[in-house]
Amino acid sequence: MCNLKRKLPASLGIFVIATLTATLVGCGRSDRLPLNTVEGTVSCRGKPAEGVFVVFHPENPSEKMRKLRPAATTRAEGKFKLSTYGPGDGIPAGEYRVTAIWRGESEGNETDRLQGRYADPSTTPLKITIDPANLQPVNFDLK
Repeated sequence: MCNLKRKLPASLGIFVIATLTATLVGCGRSDRLPLNTVEGTVSCRGKPAEGVFVVFHPENPSEKMRKLRPAATTRAEGKFKLSTYGPGDGIPAGEYRVTAIWRGESEGNETDRLQGRYADPSTTPLKITIDPANLQPVNFDLK
């Protein structure tokens, strides 16, 4: 019979674990931009707006930012936390135009309770700059 209980040197085990960890942590992440955790609120005429879908569209985007659309849906009290690559992970620094759509129903049809005023990135009045040196909550009061 074979004795399969051979002991490996501890340094080899540590090397294998370190190599696997470095590979998994770095795998597929080299093209991702650094993110900033950004939270905020959306209100409508001063009242919290739950269920508003906000999308941040980069202005003058770099090649890496061209396809990114950080977004969130407001929770209770109108609060949101932005996501770019995964839930709540944040947003890259830069200047953004913000669109907002608040779905509702009218006579059985789905409508935008904001009547499209904030739905088009080229005409939305909502603009924001994300500066890592001066991160502040992002708050919008929609009309």
